[in-house]
Amino acid sequence: MLNAIRTSAFTLLPALTGLIQTGRTEPWLRPYFVYELSALALRPKGVRSIIEFVLSVHPSSNVPQTKPEDGAPKGPPISMEALSLATKVVSSPPLNPESQQKISADEWFRSIAPQLFHLLDGQDGLEMVKVASYVIGYGILGRREYGAPGAPGWRAIVEPIIGSIDPTLRSGDIKKEE
Repeated sequence: MLNAIRTSAFTLLPALTGLIQTGRTEPWLRPYFVYELSALALRPKGVRSIIEFVLSVHPSSNVPQTKPEDGAPKGPPISMEALSLATKVVSSPPLNPESQQKISADEWFRSIAPQLFHLLDGQDGLEMVKVASYVIGYGILGRREYGAPGAPGWRAIVEPIIGSIDPTLRSGDIKKEE
């Protein structure tokens, strides 16, 4: 639908979010916009854009801020509600309204895993490390359907880490727990 790949995910987020609000578009059209909104995570820096957008517009982010102390993180505090919503969006493969099927979980997690690993590197700040850790730990690996050994999230997140530590344990060598 939105083939303008040159447009950044962060630029498209406010527009698509406005279009999915009740009463803004026809009910039959809303699922297409929801799908496109979710699929923005697949774009370059899409995961980070979605996380930053959700954390910046969530109502719990509009609490008054105290003056940060030296060494304290800058920016608005991250509430659990906003963090949970961002995690849900990033860790759930979107449903394609035309085929009524989700993007395959394998494809989804293979696509977002490098972005999550980049956020874990810490170059985007300690807050993004915390958010990426939460997305991986609770949103992906914390869900049996995605995070169990042999499941799509496990293969995309855990196996590359284990494989870099012990190459004999690369994909296919790790057996699903019975």
